[in-house]
Amino acid sequence: LALHVEPILLLLVPLYWLGLGGPVALLIIQAAVVGLGALPMYWLARDNLTLRPPLRAGERGLRGGVFLPLVFPLAYLLLPALEAAVLYDFHAVTLAPTWLLFAFHYLQRRNQLRFALFAVLAMACKEDMALTIAMLGVYALLARRRETASASTRLVGLMTLIAGLAWFAVALLVVQPAFSPTGGNVQGARYAWLGDDPWGVLETFVRRPGLIWEHLWRQADLPGYMTGLLLPTAVLGVLSPLTWLPTLPSLAINLLSSDPFTWRLEAFHYAAPIAPFAVLSALYGMGTLLRFTARHLPGATRFVAAGLAGLVLIATFTYHWGRGFSPLARPFQAWPATAHTRLAAALFAQVPESAALFAQSNLNPHVSGRRVVYQSPQVLTDLLEEDGGEVGGDLPPPEYLLFDVATLVNQDDFQAQVVSAFLERGYQPLAATDGFLLLRATPGGPSRSRDELPASFYTFALAGDARPTYPLVVDFDSTLRLVGFDLVFNRAEEVQPVLTFEALRSLDENLFIVLYLLDEWGTLRGATLNEQPVMVWYPTRRWQPGERVRVTFNTLPWYTGSLPGYRLAVGVLRGRDPWQPAARLTPRPADDLAYAVRLSADGSIAELARLQQDIFGMPWGGPVERHFSAPRTMQSLDVSFGDQIQLLGYRVRPARCDDDWAVDTGCWVGVTLYWQARQAPLPDYTVFVHVVERDRSSGVGRIRAQRDTAPDAGAYPTRRWAAGEVVEDAVRIDLPADMPAGSYDLVVGLYDPPTGRRLPVLDRTGRIVDDRVVLPGVVGVP
Repeated sequence: LALHVEPILLLLVPLYWLGLGGPVALLIIQAAVVGLGALPMYWLARDNLTLRPPLRAGERGLRGGVFLPLVFPLAYLLLPALEAAVLYDFHAVTLAPTWLLFAFHYLQRRNQLRFALFAVLAMACKEDMALTIAMLGVYALLARRRETASASTRLVGLMTLIAGLAWFAVALLVVQPAFSPTGGNVQGARYAWLGDDPWGVLETFVRRPGLIWEHLWRQADLPGYMTGLLLPTAVLGVLSPLTWLPTLPSLAINLLSSDPFTWRLEAFHYAAPIAPFAVLSALYGMGTLLRFTARHLPGATRFVAAGLAGLVLIATFTYHWGRGFSPLARPFQAWPATAHTRLAAALFAQVPESAALFAQSNLNPHVSGRRVVYQSPQVLTDLLEEDGGEVGGDLPPPEYLLFDVATLVNQDDFQAQVVSAFLERGYQPLAATDGFLLLRATPGGPSRSRDELPASFYTFALAGDARPTYPLVVDFDSTLRLVGFDLVFNRAEEVQPVLTFEALRSLDENLFIVLYLLDEWGTLRGATLNEQPVMVWYPTRRWQPGERVRVTFNTLPWYTGSLPGYRLAVGVLRGRDPWQPAARLTPRPADDLAYAVRLSADGSIAELARLQQDIFGMPWGGPVERHFSAPRTMQSLDVSFGDQIQLLGYRVRPARCDDDWAVDTGCWVGVTLYWQARQAPLPDYTVFVHVVERDRSSGVGRIRAQRDTAPDAGAYPTRRWAAGEVVEDAVRIDLPADMPAGSYDLVVGLYDPPTGRRLPVLDRTGRIVDDRVVLPGVVGVP
């Protein structure tokens, strides 16, 4: 009640009395209740789209057939924002959409008793649902259909508005403060940027509307948020603005928050109360179009209805394919139970029901049917304080600690600094198997190190006979060998590489394996600073020669969701500073690889994969394979440099004066060159790219910007090219701040670094015609 006021949970208590409660039961109930929402959605579609009475004498009613009303329940159930709420654990507010749809239906049918019942059920799901119900009251006051609203309808609207505001005030000002440890609203910190109190918030809205708009438009991405609500139903929702009224409280709560999680439409449960009205608005928008057609083109009504229904279905299935959660969607993940997850049940059974327990977040729901259970990591840090800390107030501190180090992120080195500290404090390991660790407080117990757990605990680190998806082989100083890797895609979340290593010899040191983030032009932008979980518990000094170890990178310090493209690379270091090139072991890719492995940062790290977002904002990609044919998307050329290298084509991106990485570099232009090796091996050549301003009167060119480097930002020198291989060479050129707007030539060529001698450009007869290629006017500077 301190976090949320959700009295609807009382209806689930009998399940626990009968011994039927638990996380599985809650998820089944949640899915069933949400699915039930298709019924009132069907009723509303049937009432609004079919069997309408004539508007004037001689007019035909809207007769869309028995299948037309089925379109919108289907669109509703396939809405990714709703699916996300169903799949993101159990939350009482996820039940609200169904009650809101029933309430809306009975409001339209003027069945006040049933409307009140479902309005109460909706308000019982979360305190802010009272505001949604209040806005339903406003809707009832403002809505005008063909039938004149009766006095009773207006009275219902007014009473609904008053009741919603009253319950919200009670929940916010009475219930939550009574149970909150701080005496206030726990969620209030999310809105502190607006003001310290209601008057401060009002002052911000009145005096600083630009600040509010900047937050909504840029930070919370209001356009993207609304696009995700409108596109799945073909944007028909814009034709019924009044039915968006009930969404306003949830939109404000989500988008005015300073918590980025609440801005994410299809990742969590925050958009659940918005979803039904997004589809209802499309339904009523379609009804508006059909009534307009019935008035002016009555003979075309049936065809327009079929066309609009088809449009909605196409939009629904297309958007669902790109961003949905079901097996119909491209990002679908089955998440099957594994041998690892099946081990958990045996550990849960070892903890007495009466004991106070701490369990990490993904295990906590499975052990929550007890009086005292902790989840906040702050409890653990309090326990480790010298004075014991203030843990649970009047509640006993946790006697048992339950971890799954294989899935627990190591943020701020949590596993090394906190979890393993309990072993050193004498907590007894009751169970340690495949990464699961069950500890019990044992006063005066012997101290243990992370190396003293049974061998069964470390099996989560071993690859066994599993073969990686990408067998990309790289040796690091004859010490470690990367034998391949997998990429774990989790929708729009960060892609997690799983690297399989083996030791080439016995090691007496703990090497630091680092994942690096590079931009799409090959520039280093980020690095993992903490050990990944496997390396905390099974460091390299314990690896046996020939033993394969899987290192899962689940602790990543970056966000790539707003980037058009990026690269991931791996480095192996002595020491803990990822930004010390001298500490990195030299990577050497296998010669016979099918992959064109780039060695970035002066050859000290090995590129693993290149990733980019598709049109639906989902990441995709993998390692760069060797190609021997040119892409079709380039501007074609056919230029021979010394009969050794062919320039097949290029692409130029429009100059930009901003940066995806918030780096103040001024304007810049991106160029991608496509080379082909005519022979191999080749010497190491340097590629030069000049941005040239051409004097119109004299024809003399002046270099305004340039970039000289080995291909692909130095990561793929020409000596490593295979004969016939087509190489994509991405070049970013920073432009000077005083560069005037206009069109500029691009000059491209290659030269030998020791001598500075350029490779000649040959014509088809082998005659030297130049030592460069000029691409006139291809660079435009704003």
